[in-house]
Amino acid sequence: MKDERFPLLEFRGAPYEIGRRHGSQLKPLIQRAMTTFAESMPVPMKTVVAHAAEAIPYSSEQEPDLMEEVRGIADGSGFSLDEIFALNASLDLQATARRFDAAAPPDCWASAVSGAATADGRTFVTWTAEDSAKWLPSCVLLRIESKGGLPCLVWTFAGFVGRPGMNPHLGLSAVCLAGSESGNGLPYPFVCRRALRQKTTLDAIEAVTTVKRMSGMNYTLGDAEGRIATIETTPRSHRVIHGNDGWVACTGLTNDGGAPRLKTLADYAEGSVPALRLKRIDDLLHECWGRNALADIQRIQRDHGPGDLCAHDGRGWGIPCLCAFICDVKASKLWVSHGNPCEGEYVEYDLGLEQERLGQGRAST
Repeated sequence: MKDERFPLLEFRGAPYEIGRRHGSQLKPLIQRAMTTFAESMPVPMKTVVAHAAEAIPYSSEQEPDLMEEVRGIADGSGFSLDEIFALNASLDLQATARRFDAAAPPDCWASAVSGAATADGRTFVTWTAEDSAKWLPSCVLLRIESKGGLPCLVWTFAGFVGRPGMNPHLGLSAVCLAGSESGNGLPYPFVCRRALRQKTTLDAIEAVTTVKRMSGMNYTLGDAEGRIATIETTPRSHRVIHGNDGWVACTGLTNDGGAPRLKTLADYAEGSVPALRLKRIDDLLHECWGRNALADIQRIQRDHGPGDLCAHDGRGWGIPCLCAFICDVKASKLWVSHGNPCEGEYVEYDLGLEQERLGQGRAST
């Protein structure tokens, strides 16, 4: 299998300085991301940037430190504050695609498994990021420790303040919930960083649900104590599904507004993408119930059975997988594939970044 990995950068300090170093060191990748963003939208960037900027006042009020980080990225990269903020809101803009008559947003799936479902009662939080392959050259791993805050390790695109990842106590993954409803709330990367400041799943649920959001997303969480949940959100409403039976999972779908819909097999039409994927996750987890370990979770992410959990060009739903990751929350470790997990090795990172290892403990070179 291929041994490829994403660039890994570490930023510590005050928010503006974190952002300025980010923007300076990743400037070429940010330029690439901005080009991909512009190509993904069917209207001029001037219109997109102006629409996103309507959410800046609320974001500045709720998350002043993250806005300072965005300001630093802008100054370091040479883009304007409005442009970098719009880049951070790119998935939100795709999720509310009907506003611009755009194509459907990317699909993904996520899960959390804990307690009696796993070996040694571990908590795993997983994610597959499915999107246009044009984003792949802009993908990075960031280890961020803002002054006075918890360190976090996130997989994201250059120029973004965050996306799914982990801190010493909590793992986070997320799935796009497409719909026509939008609002002047926090963009998705801001919500992720807000959640990753928390130490427990319950605190992260509160952090996600007590603010306005720019679009609908599904946030899947697991903490070191084994508490797992999925929060299905629209910009102004939410529903929490607790994983009291040892697992939760979610997959992308369209919501045309109103109350979120519960993520259970009964909520989906037989043969639909979500139904096939959720049933396959359920079946594979129960094959190793009580014994699920890292290798079993990797096998699930690489699966090409019904539901094609490892979906990419020429297979399944035809959407490339940019990465698959697995958080072992208690161990503070993250395993990340570069692209489709069936085609490459997982690279292991610990939260402190003192070392990186390939696969399951084999030394990398």
